[in-house]
Amino acid sequence: MNPSRTYTPRGAVGLAGLVSAIYPVESPGGYQLYGRTLPAWQTWGQGSNFSPDKPWMLQPFDQIHFEVIKEEEYQKLEQQFDAGQYSFKMENCIFSLKDYTDFINSIETETSAFRNKQTKAVLQQEQKEQLLLEEWLKEQRNHSKHSETTQINSDGLVHFTAPLSAMIWKILVQSGTTIQHEDEILVILEAMKTQIPVKAGRQHVGRIIKAFGKGVQEGEQVNAGDNLFFLE
Repeated sequence: MNPSRTYTPRGAVGLAGLVSAIYPVESPGGYQLYGRTLPAWQTWGQGSNFSPDKPWMLQPFDQIHFEVIKEEEYQKLEQQFDAGQYSFKMENCIFSLKDYTDFINSIETETSAFRNKQTKAVLQQEQKEQLLLEEWLKEQRNHSKHSETTQINSDGLVHFTAPLSAMIWKILVQSGTTIQHEDEILVILEAMKTQIPVKAGRQHVGRIIKAFGKGVQEGEQVNAGDNLFFLE
């Protein structure tokens, strides 16, 4: 019930459980975002902190400090980064396990309070998501008689409908196409970063694609039960 994003900007700083990460390139993602910085990855190795053989910057035990700036300043720095003209501020230091342990112990009370709050929030969210799931399942059951991939209507045509709500990624047939076999893929849908091939099915072998459903084209959204094709 927590859908992933289809787009996350490079340099986005995300949190997932115990893991925090800087998105190196534009990509889908599901981490909870709390900031934006310059990426620690330069695909072409441009800039003094990168090379073609080493397009990454960070190493194990590196410690990162962020500086708060205005959006306008960030955009200028991003342009410098893309041009290979930006140089990150770096200084050598020794990682002290003792200092780190002392720091962890110094915030034990704060950490404990946060974890208790986190545990309570997770429980509340799980309960909320369970209710949303039950509502969604109920809607699907009520809608099931309309969401089958085959419907024969009074116009004499077979209505081939979408099995789920998704984006039409690629249409593999055209008007006049005769379905040759049951495993023939008619259309590929995309949902939750996953491509879903929709096959013809045995009952449609030999039928002809008469027309597309209203608004059916690549890049458009469809809901479960929407007409994809009309077959005869």
